[in-house]
Amino acid sequence: MPPLTVVRAGALGDFVVTLPALRALVEARGPLRLVGNAGAGTLAPELFAELHSVDDPAWVGLFADGGALPTDRGEVVVLMRDPSVAARLRAAGWRVLAAGPPFPTEPGRHVAEHLLSVVALVAGAARSAAAHWRHRTTVSTGHAIPRLERPYVVVHPGSGSPRKNWPVDRFAAMLPALRARGLAVVVVGGPADRAVVEDLLDLDRGPLRVFEELSLPELAGLLRGAALYVGNDSGVSHLAGAVGAPSVVLFGPTLAARWAPWGPRVQVVEPAHRCPLCAGAQERPVACRCIETIEPDAVLAAAKDLVERAAA
Repeated sequence: MPPLTVVRAGALGDFVVTLPALRALVEARGPLRLVGNAGAGTLAPELFAELHSVDDPAWVGLFADGGALPTDRGEVVVLMRDPSVAARLRAAGWRVLAAGPPFPTEPGRHVAEHLLSVVALVAGAARSAAAHWRHRTTVSTGHAIPRLERPYVVVHPGSGSPRKNWPVDRFAAMLPALRARGLAVVVVGGPADRAVVEDLLDLDRGPLRVFEELSLPELAGLLRGAALYVGNDSGVSHLAGAVGAPSVVLFGPTLAARWAPWGPRVQVVEPAHRCPLCAGAQERPVACRCIETIEPDAVLAAAKDLVERAAA
């Protein structure tokens, strides 16, 4: 029999919030075949017998009637928004053990908790209990990281949507206080973050290092070694929380109750008051400016608390 297959598309953050559900399945069924973000799957290779990109032509039948699918039809868990994905697998002879959308319908429920509930019938109630996973590190890494002065703070000023970005001048205003605490400043970003990283470099006059071409395992290693991480609601922030970095994560047009990284040392900072748009946001970031009401002092206070607790 082939390994249990899990179909779950999405970016880095989507993969990380699914890790508790994947780990619960592995405890029950052994290593999985993942069809989704194969690159992100390299962050937890012990979970997978096979890694397949959801864009692989061999799996085009997930999204097109009569399209190609592997012939070793086995058991599958489907965590996709489109219910027709599970229907096509059933029609092709696969045994769908569980299927559900990747986002909860209940307001305020955390995405990771929802995903655990979807897989509960397969993994077992005890294995899929949210309390079991909430404060357990979900990514481990032994990968080498760039040689850096320590202790250091990693700052990620970008995200998957400009709407989720705290103004870059607020990040710049915060950096002198972090340096005054003896922290070297490291800025990370991907291709989509280039403009906001350049803006930060233009505004900041202190010493810092920038890494924009790290692999995901290298990024995980860098985050794991950090004395502090500060960033927006993003996949990088989810990864920071998952490796156990003391993490301050800013939320505005999305809700921390739904999207906050799960990890042992995560503190979120949200607007003191929310507009009706972001107060009811459930899936995508809304077009509001409430994140701009967060002041650097609030972020620095959260950072100070985390660093002092980590050092205790």
